[in-house]
This record gives sequence, C-alpha cells and structure tokens, in this order.
Amino acid sequence: MMTVKSTVPPESGTDDARSADTERTEADRKRALETAREAERFWKERVETLSKDEHKRVEDFLPTINTP
Repeated sequence: MMTVKSTVPPESGTDDARSADTERTEADRKRALETAREAERFWKERVETLSKDEHKRVEDFLPTINTP
C-alpha cells in the first residue's frame, strides 16, 4: 500500500490534526534547541574570550538589542 502525504490540512479535532500539531511542535522544539546551542557556542567562542572591559560592554548592550 502506498502512503500519500496530503498538502491539505486535516480537519480540526481529528486524530490526524492532533498528530500534525504534535509533529509541528516537535519540529519547533528541535529548531529552538538548535538555536539555543548556536547561541551558546557563539557566546563561548566570541564573548567569553573578550577582555573584561569588552565583555562588560557586551553585557551592558544586550538589553537594548530588541528595543525599538
């Protein structure tokens, strides 16, 4: 028997819809974990290696990054 993956989303409330939600959630979780690992690697390689003064400037600047 051949399995065909539909591009039409399953009807809400069905087992297929719950399964699709779980798959998306798992993919989102994996993506978030990989992003966190990359951020940690960046911090260790690029920030922790700075001089004390440069490190302090980075830490002081961080809260302003997402400010409009």
